[in-house]
Amino acid sequence: MRLPAYNQRYANRIASIWGTYPLVVNNYTMPLPRNGNYDVGRDYISSNNTKRANAVGATMHKKTLAVKTLVKVKYVKLPANVWRDIYNKIGPEGGQEFVTLKYFDPYVNGLQTKTFYVPATTATVQYFIHGTAFVDVDIEFIEK
Repeated sequence: MRLPAYNQRYANRIASIWGTYPLVVNNYTMPLPRNGNYDVGRDYISSNNTKRANAVGATMHKKTLAVKTLVKVKYVKLPANVWRDIYNKIGPEGGQEFVTLKYFDPYVNGLQTKTFYVPATTATVQYFIHGTAFVDVDIEFIEK
């Protein structure tokens, strides 16, 4: 399945710049953000039984139960029809609860493939030009 012309040109241009560092959701290669952000972070999930000393300057003892990866993508001034095409591929309409995400992880300096929850998304309309809406889109993937 070919991407719409705008996406295809953009994906080809990005592929020539980024080479082998894709962002793939369930075998759909997302265009990488041109003016936005691509962030990878770690979230440490701790036990409720964490022991903290009451004295000032005392050592805090933390019991980490899990480390989860967060991948955040932000598109800026993306045509709304392009966002609709992306969302139709990664959104929850298919009844899926999880997606497989292949992404570049700077913590390991390489590609990772992991299972994430269907992403939370926000699309903010910025302006209209000749009947076309342009949106800023935030997508957040949280590891299962």
